[in-house]
Amino acid sequence: MDDAACARQLHLGGRLVEAVEWYARAALQQPDDVQLKHDYAVALMQLGRESDAAVLFESVLSDSPARADSAMALALCLRAIGDLLPAREAAAQAANLAPDDPHAWLVLGSLQVGTGAVRDGEQSLRRCLQLAPAFAEASHYLGEALQLQERWVEAAHAYRNAMRAQPTEVMNVAICAERAGDLVAARAGYIQMCQLRPGRSDSLLRLAQVCSLLCEFEQEAQVLGLLEATLRLEEREPDDVPEVFPISYLQLSQSARMAILDRYVARVQQQANGLADSSDVHARPAGRIRIGYLSADFCEHAVGTLLDGFFAAHDRAAFLVFGYSLRASRSRLGVSLRGEFDVHHECGDIADDAVARLVADDRIDVLFDLTGFTAGSRPGILARRPAPVQIGWLGFIHGQQAPWLDGILMDEHVQPEHADWAYDDRVLRMPGFMLPSGRAPKGQPRRSDFGIPEGVPVFASFNNAYKLDVELVAAWAEITSRATDLHLLIYLNPAARAGFVRKWSELGGDPRRLMLVDEVSWQDQADRAASCDLMLDAFRYQAGATALGCASAGLPVLSRMGATALGRLSVSMNRFLGMEDLICDTTEEYIQTAVRLANCTDALELVRREFRANVVRTGLLAPRRAAAAVESVVKTLLGEGAG
Repeated sequence: MDDAACARQLHLGGRLVEAVEWYARAALQQPDDVQLKHDYAVALMQLGRESDAAVLFESVLSDSPARADSAMALALCLRAIGDLLPAREAAAQAANLAPDDPHAWLVLGSLQVGTGAVRDGEQSLRRCLQLAPAFAEASHYLGEALQLQERWVEAAHAYRNAMRAQPTEVMNVAICAERAGDLVAARAGYIQMCQLRPGRSDSLLRLAQVCSLLCEFEQEAQVLGLLEATLRLEEREPDDVPEVFPISYLQLSQSARMAILDRYVARVQQQANGLADSSDVHARPAGRIRIGYLSADFCEHAVGTLLDGFFAAHDRAAFLVFGYSLRASRSRLGVSLRGEFDVHHECGDIADDAVARLVADDRIDVLFDLTGFTAGSRPGILARRPAPVQIGWLGFIHGQQAPWLDGILMDEHVQPEHADWAYDDRVLRMPGFMLPSGRAPKGQPRRSDFGIPEGVPVFASFNNAYKLDVELVAAWAEITSRATDLHLLIYLNPAARAGFVRKWSELGGDPRRLMLVDEVSWQDQADRAASCDLMLDAFRYQAGATALGCASAGLPVLSRMGATALGRLSVSMNRFLGMEDLICDTTEEYIQTAVRLANCTDALELVRREFRANVVRTGLLAPRRAAAAVESVVKTLLGEGAG
C-alpha cells in the first residue's frame, strides 16, 4: 500500500493525527495530485488546523478552480480563523460552481450578513431555502438579515421557522416583538428563553429592559438581581454577549456594567480582526478640515431631530462635512439631513469594511460616531480605524471602553471634572451645552384641544417609560399630595400604563390627578408642551431631545442632579440657561421646588418668563451654537495631534 492509500485508510478510520503524517509524506512524493492535497487539507481541517488547511485548499483551487468542494471547505476554514472577507469570496465561488447546493448558499448568505452585505445575504439565504425549505440554520440567518433591515414581522416569521429545530430562537422572536412594540409578547419570549437557558446574561438584561418599558419596577429589580449573580459566574457561554444600551440607565453595579462592556467590545474587536484595516490609506490633504459623521439615526429619531440644521451650520470656509448613514430614510427629516452634507453616503447595504474604506478614501480628519452602542450601531466600522481621530458623541452618553475612540464628547456639566468616571475613555468637553438643537416647532397653548383642565397647574413628563423609576414615581405622588390643585400629564406607552398606575396607587397617588397621554405629531407635541406649566424630568436618564423640545415650546424643565452623565442632561441645559433655581441637589429639594411652583402662580409665571427669555438670550436653539462648539474641539484635537 502506498503512502496516499495508507493516509486515506487512517483518515477513514478516524486516526487523524497519523493520517496527516502519511498525507504529508504522500504530498512530497505527489505534489501535483490535486485530490491528495484536498484530502490532506480536509484532515487538517478536522484536526482544527484551519490555517494550514486553508493554504492547501487555496493551492487546490489554483490548480483546479472548478472544485466546488474545495471552495466550500476553504470558506469554512477562513471563517473559522476570522478571515471573513476572503471566506465570503470563497463561498461565492462555491455557490457559483454548485448553484443547486443549499449548503453553499447557506455559507455564502451567513457570511454576507456577517460582513454587512445584508441584502445580498437575504437573497442567498432565500435561494438556500428554495432548495431546502426545512433548513433551520438558513431560516436563522434569514431572520438576522431581515432584522438588520428592521423588517421585524418578517424576521420573527423566519426565526419561528428556525425554532422548529432550535427552541432558543425564541430569544430572537422576542427581540423582534420588542422592536415592533409588542412588549407583552417580548416579555413572554424572554421569560421562556430564561427558562430554556438559565444563567444567560443576554436574555436577563433584555427581560429587565422590557420590565422597565412596562413600568414593572419590582420585576425589573428582581431580574437585575439575577443578572448580577450571573455576571459573577466564571464560566459563561461564548455567545452570551448582551447588548450594551440598557446598562446606561438600569440600576446595575459598576462591576456588572464593566463586565458587559468588556465582553461586547471584545467581540467587536474579534470580528474586526478578520477584516481589513482601513487606516492611513491616503495622506491627509491640506486645506479645509474634513469632518465625518457616522450614524444610524439620520431619520425621525431623537438624535435626528437634534441634528436638524446642525450640519448646515458648520463653517464651510474651514470645514468640509461628510455624512455616512447606516440606515436609509425617506422621511422629511432624513431627506433634509442628507442635503446638509457636502458629501453623503448611504451605507445601510454596505459591509463594515467597505464603509471604513469610504471613510478612508474621503480622507476624513475627525470622524464622529453618533450612534455608540444603540440600535443600528456598527462599531466594527470604527474598529477598523478609518480615520486618524474618532470621537463618540450624542448616541450613547456613557463610557464605552472602546479602544477605537479617541474620546467621548460631553460638556463640563454633563460630566464635570470632579464627577466619577470609571471608564478608560477620554472625556472631551465641548463649550456650552453638549446637545445640538434641531429646528423644533415653537408650540402654542391650546389646553382644550388636548383635554387639559383650565385654571389649574399642570406639570408634565414626556420621557419614555424606561427612564422612570420608583423613586421618581414616589416623588411625583408626594408632590401631588402637597399641591392639591396640581394635575400631572404623563406620556406613557399604553402597555406601560398598568404597571405605572399600580405603583402610583401603592404609593398613595390619586388616580384622578393623572392624565396619561399618547404619542402625537411633532407639532401637536409642541402645542401640548406649551399648554403645560412645568416639565418634571426623570432621575436616572434625563431628557435630551425632549428637554430641548420643551425649551422650544417655552416649557421649563425641573431637574435633579444625577450620579451619571445621563442623569445630568437637563441639569446641564439649565446651567447653560442660567436657570439654577430649576436644578435640585436632592429628591426632597425636587419635591419642594415643584410644590412651591405648583402652589404659587406668580412664582411659576416668573420662572416661565425667565426660562423663555434665557432660551433666546443664550442662543440655545441656534444650530450654529453647537456647530461652533464642535469645531473648536476639532481644532484643538488636530492641534494636539490626537489619534
